Amino acid sequence: MRVAFCIFILSLNLCYAQLRNFEIEISKNDSIVNLPNGFIIPKSEILKIDTTELVRGIHYLIDYNSGKIFLLKSIRSNLDSSKIKLKAFYKTIPIGKTFYKYTKTEIKDSTRASGENFKSEKNENPALIGNIRKNGSIVRGFTLGSNRDLTLQSGFNLQLSGNLTKDIEVVASLTDENIPIQPEGNTQTLQEIDKIFIQVRSKNLFAIFGDYDIGYGISDEQSLYFSETPEFAGVRRRLQGGKFQSNYEFENFKTKNTIAIASSRGKFATNYFNGIDGVQGPYRLTGQNGEKDIIVIAGTEKVYIDGQLMTRGESNDYIIDYSTAEITFTPNRLITSASRITVDFQYTDRKYARNFFAFTSDNLILEDKLNLSFSYFYDSDNKNAPIDFVLSPSDIEILSSSGDDNLKAVKSGVNFVGFDSAKGIGKGQYVKKDTIIDSTKYEIFVYSPGDKQALYSVSFSYVGFGKGDYIRKGIGKYEFVGRGKGDYLPLIFLPMPQSLQLFDLKGKYKAGNFNLFFETALSNFDQNQFSAIDDANNKGIAFKYGLEYSTGEISEKGLRKIEFNIFQRQKNKNFIGIDRFDVVEFNRKWNIDEIRQLNESIIESSLRFEIFKKSQINFGYGQLRNENEFKTDRGVIELKLGEDNAPKIDNTAEILISKSTETNSKWLRNKGLANYKFGFVIPFVNYEMELREILNNGELNPASFRFLRLVPGVEFSLKKFKTGFSYELRFDDVVRNGNYARSSIMRNQNYRANFESKELSINADLTLNKKIYVNPDSSSKSVNNVLARFQGKAEFLNRAFRTSFIYRAMTKMISQLEPVFIKVQRGTGNYRYIGDLNNNGIQDPNEFERTKFDGDYVLLTLPGDKMIPSANVDASFNLRLYPERLFTIKTTISKILSSISADTYFQVSENSLENWEKIYLLNLRYFQREDKTISGSMTFRQDVYLFENNRKFSVRYRFLKSGAMYSYSIAKKKTSGVENSLRVRWYPEYDLGFQMEGLIKSKKSIGGFREDESFDISGQSLNLEIFYKPFNYIELSFKTGTGRNKDISGKSANLNRQSVKISWLLMNKGRIDFEVERNEVTTQNIIGTPGYELVEGNYTGKNVFMRLNVSYSVGDYIQIGGNYNGRFTSSGIVHIAQAEVRVYF
Repeated sequence: MRVAFCIFILSLNLCYAQLRNFEIEISKNDSIVNLPNGFIIPKSEILKIDTTELVRGIHYLIDYNSGKIFLLKSIRSNLDSSKIKLKAFYKTIPIGKTFYKYTKTEIKDSTRASGENFKSEKNENPALIGNIRKNGSIVRGFTLGSNRDLTLQSGFNLQLSGNLTKDIEVVASLTDENIPIQPEGNTQTLQEIDKIFIQVRSKNLFAIFGDYDIGYGISDEQSLYFSETPEFAGVRRRLQGGKFQSNYEFENFKTKNTIAIASSRGKFATNYFNGIDGVQGPYRLTGQNGEKDIIVIAGTEKVYIDGQLMTRGESNDYIIDYSTAEITFTPNRLITSASRITVDFQYTDRKYARNFFAFTSDNLILEDKLNLSFSYFYDSDNKNAPIDFVLSPSDIEILSSSGDDNLKAVKSGVNFVGFDSAKGIGKGQYVKKDTIIDSTKYEIFVYSPGDKQALYSVSFSYVGFGKGDYIRKGIGKYEFVGRGKGDYLPLIFLPMPQSLQLFDLKGKYKAGNFNLFFETALSNFDQNQFSAIDDANNKGIAFKYGLEYSTGEISEKGLRKIEFNIFQRQKNKNFIGIDRFDVVEFNRKWNIDEIRQLNESIIESSLRFEIFKKSQINFGYGQLRNENEFKTDRGVIELKLGEDNAPKIDNTAEILISKSTETNSKWLRNKGLANYKFGFVIPFVNYEMELREILNNGELNPASFRFLRLVPGVEFSLKKFKTGFSYELRFDDVVRNGNYARSSIMRNQNYRANFESKELSINADLTLNKKIYVNPDSSSKSVNNVLARFQGKAEFLNRAFRTSFIYRAMTKMISQLEPVFIKVQRGTGNYRYIGDLNNNGIQDPNEFERTKFDGDYVLLTLPGDKMIPSANVDASFNLRLYPERLFTIKTTISKILSSISADTYFQVSENSLENWEKIYLLNLRYFQREDKTISGSMTFRQDVYLFENNRKFSVRYRFLKSGAMYSYSIAKKKTSGVENSLRVRWYPEYDLGFQMEGLIKSKKSIGGFREDESFDISGQSLNLEIFYKPFNYIELSFKTGTGRNKDISGKSANLNRQSVKISWLLMNKGRIDFEVERNEVTTQNIIGTPGYELVEGNYTGKNVFMRLNVSYSVGDYIQIGGNYNGRFTSSGIVHIAQAEVRVYF
């Protein structure tokens, strides 16, 4: 009866099926569209893009129950990059998406006999029903082939959230897949796709297992402290392990306790450096001891310029390459030699596994008047768990005797490997030679693999600029340049395992308008766990105490509030914090030139008057002492005026008076800004001036300087349009012959504009930077630099023209690329090693050749050590043209033009040593020049369509021109190509279609790793494809093609190809594709193996390929898939099979 009732209700709904229409903007990257309704009546839908009606099975698939539309590649490939509108018309059954289960209730019927009651099954805990939201998948599969071993694939992904009970909530993200990549550092928000964790919380307890962070702006309930983080115990870490937290609140007592036990993903480091005039980057970060080969942990960096925090992202301030530890600043942020850059980050050097333990307890007592916190942190290398190296007993003995001096923890990098009698050459890469320098005999090593005297294998280490004898010329290749003239030595530094413990106690008491506070911390830093030498300086102490006073609000007008604070901070010279605990520019704040390990004492006080609503005056005084060696007195006055309808003024004046055992100095600073809004016009001026006098016995020290910086400008702000202009003028003076003299004059012009409307969007920023050195004796050259960023899109004349463009230009430091071939599983690479051609025992780049099928190497490029400034430009332009839309009234001309459309695309990227004006102005004749270009690429594509959106008949003409050039450390390579093609599609019937494409092309390559890599090939080809669909679930296709390639040297190759493909759709359950392809390649005037490009990577002779792909859904949650690839070629027979089962839940 219930079934009949449901059928009856369903039939009524069908009678009252509702007609819906839906419109959404999509792009070529959108593959799934969710309709707002489910339960769509099958085959009732009509989908249109512009005026083109989409065909189910060819252009899209649809899940009628859920209302999901899956756009296929056949339609997405024809979309441009801009947004277009998809219109959907369909009928839906008006059934809601919320369903309820029956609940049985026990009811007594007075008319029934005793005991004849309805039984109930009452759910005692309704919170458990359907409240856990989960999704994920399990994957199991294998790959087996005649040219490879059996490999198993296994994957597990699970995301869930919800309530385990009424009071316990769980959130989890689990996977057993290892993703050995880091997100790209070119966006403001990073997607950490490899983060694994289980998080459980209740009212008072919180626990997380897996990947988690400490100190990275997480929610208040997960932070370690209620409010203020202790100054000495500030910590930011990416961890893997467990964290347990309790949070209880009683009548007069609140407590938050946290325990974290984990392995730390990296070490903390801070880099300080100044920028380079005219160079936006990249600036390479180094580890705690100057290590270059580090990987920055994604998202852990904080970048400051002149003490101001920057924002990551191509549209913001900087981008970062985490794998190479390089930061590049965008055109939004001009970098000069006066730019003070500070970077905090975590990194991994893969030396030792690291352990981390933390315990914190934060307590609020006496109605939150008293705050007491206890913190303990342990961050340590595991000396018994080295990662990428092995410590021998002799290595441990060296470390044990080195104490804390890392320059003593070294061993020779020279290893005698002897002579290979079978090959008649040395087994090493270096020849040892004797030389005389300043009448002293030295042994040096010369890179000469394959030499009979190459009996040594030598490892080199970076020791600092100008501190070594060798320079790096390439991967594994070093060259002697003289004593103290290089950066490398033939040494191996043994990494010292370090450990750090820190205990912190902090208290704060509120007594009326007063706050009394104190903090003390103890640290124990062991720089070398293998050695007890120098352990006497491991322990340090720091403490801070003071008071704060606030009157509270005095009145609503005039003087509103007075605040005063004073504190003293003492730090022992051996105290080490977990992370940097000083302010960002601590040394500049206190006029410290060099970091010396001395006891430190700081006293600071400030008095703040808040006047009116948004104005204040601050007075500050401080004193720093480093024992009897150094002392600085610092005074500050700060004025801020920000009332409505009045000028905005912000000015800070500082004076620093310092004394040391050798010098006396005075540093005056004044910095501020002022602006005032007149309607939509905002004129402003920024200014900064400094005078630093350092006296040695009454004479000016050469480190003294002074400068004046003025930045007047104006901004215009309308509803849709914003623009601004500023002009910066900076004068720098240095000490010359005992007096101040002009050193340089810098002028910067900045223009910016932003316009947003439905038809037009433009964002532009242009900076013109010029720095002139006026010292006639100076070897420094004047700097002319341009930073430009333009981005926008437009639609005009009734969308007849749709265009988008991007342009970025700036100066970057760049190096020649070093090629590296990495071995991978056979069949997954695109290069193969052909043998030791020069018999030197090294896999040289010219001993690899490209292959289409059986490659077991991939080519990677790494930046070299020598960085040189280059002009960098990236630009792209796209234009879509629809002439028919130019006419609002249909005429004969508009009907003719309605069949025509066009798509133009241009892209160029260039890193060049050429004059920046020629590069930035896109003077293309100076692009891709062998003597100037480091790397560059260029593409121009012009498509012209007839009846582009007509399903039955369409024609496309394409002109494509491309070129690229790369300057490797050992070779240069330049490629270019031109293609002209004509494609015709004809569908005389719904189930029958034809496609023919003719192609005329030319390709050219000069240079490369191998002599035979150069070619100059012209070719033609003609391809025909026939589609036939006898049934809705079966599609047949036949392809045939012929072509000819001929090299300028007379070598030629004829290629022909035929294939038959059958596709079977399994009633929305799956799909089977089976294809058999035959191709034949014949060559003329060729001795030996033909070039890769000439035969397009194919084997010569007759070849047969078989491909089978199967995918099938078992129910809604199980997918079975597999594929088979068979190659029957003149070089042999290869079978490869893969199968996979994927379960969704």
